[in-house]
Amino acid sequence: MPELNDRVKENTQKLNIIETDLNNMKVDVGKLTVALEHESKAQTERYNSINTQSIELKDLMKERMRQDEEREREHREYREKREMSEREAQLNRQKWVQSVFTPQTVVIILAMILSLFGLKFADFSGAVVGDATAPNNQVSENP
Repeated sequence: MPELNDRVKENTQKLNIIETDLNNMKVDVGKLTVALEHESKAQTERYNSINTQSIELKDLMKERMRQDEEREREHREYREKREMSEREAQLNRQKWVQSVFTPQTVVIILAMILSLFGLKFADFSGAVVGDATAPNNQVSENP
């Protein structure tokens, strides 16, 4: 029987060692579970944060695109208005030139130029029109 008692003692010691190892493993598993739960929570928080930032970024990009489109539209409108005003200014210049250079003003300007050279307008108009009644600058011999 002593052998049996020795074997029981030996097996009891082995069982105690196994129970101690099992308890240590349970503690390690508990620690790992807590660590994994903590990491899971942190991962969920990071995921939610990234999703929130992604949504905010999309909203910012939409707003930026809207602002860019608004600026482009305003630029286009400004360019169209500028081109329109340039065309109007060109037309106004043409109208002014046409209003200044009417046949009457041309005749007046020619008369002024001819008077600078000592010619009378009547002499010039007779020469241009071919009028026979234009005064003749020849002096007659009979007084």
